[in-house]
Amino acid sequence: MNRSRIAAAFIVLVLLGSYYFFFEYRVKKKEINEKEERETIFYGVEKNSIVKIVNRNSRGAVEAVKENGSWELKQPAEKPADKGFIEVFLDDIVNARASRVIETDNAGAYGIDPGKRSIALADASGKEYIALPGSLNPAGDSVYTGKAGRDGVFLLERKILDNNEKDFFDFRFKGILDAVEDEISAVKVRLNKKKYDLLKKDGYWSVSGGEYAAASGVKAIIDGMTKSNVRAFLKGGANSTYFPGASKEYIEFTINGKKRTVYFGTHKEEERIIFASEKGADETAKLAYHVYESIPGAVSYTHLTLPTKRIV
Repeated sequence: MNRSRIAAAFIVLVLLGSYYFFFEYRVKKKEINEKEERETIFYGVEKNSIVKIVNRNSRGAVEAVKENGSWELKQPAEKPADKGFIEVFLDDIVNARASRVIETDNAGAYGIDPGKRSIALADASGKEYIALPGSLNPAGDSVYTGKAGRDGVFLLERKILDNNEKDFFDFRFKGILDAVEDEISAVKVRLNKKKYDLLKKDGYWSVSGGEYAAASGVKAIIDGMTKSNVRAFLKGGANSTYFPGASKEYIEFTINGKKRTVYFGTHKEEERIIFASEKGADETAKLAYHVYESIPGAVSYTHLTLPTKRIV
């Protein structure tokens, strides 16, 4: 084969490759993108752009708002939000993709009723994105879901309906104190058989200004109050019947320079819980008793070497 034929064959190969890239590849990619856009209920919405959630079901509405980078609940009451739950909730709905899209203008036939169920998201500009969960499919593993402003029904994973069924307790922060270790500079423990002070200076904890405190001991107290996963919140604070007489057991925290006190009340052995409430709060937590039991005594803090600064 002479050089001219080789050159001609090479040119043909290049042209075929170019055709595939500019036509076949790009057309197929466009088709894939169009399919993804058609099947994703909130296509193009970024989770981090959302600053408001209103979840409505048969028990009412829960409203969460992102302020200064932190989620807070506004309705039906103002409480700190469970940030981990909010992140999962948003992930599920923002990334929800249908296994099938049913083109219909009769969403009611699929149990969709905007007045009964909805998941409304909003970004900082005020633009809303509203999903409308309806009935489960016959197999029970997916939920028919509408989208405000669009005909058709998306068949989404059942977890979208399960999330919509969550109530205020699921959305709220389930610790007693909404704080982190870096914000706490002192802890005063005044329990029946455990009485001591923990002080933090230059990033290190010490027991009553003396021995350095083991990080695990401080962590047990702070985690117990901030990550306690309270079982339920009941009406009435530390002056309620859950705290007979003047409560003498408490832990006082200095958080960002302000003192906040958690009181402990009645212990119910049969339920393995103890009642606890922050001073000034209008509710009492049902706290697992092992959280109270795990608060170490002063002797547990003896530490012969300099501990690490942070609790990990």
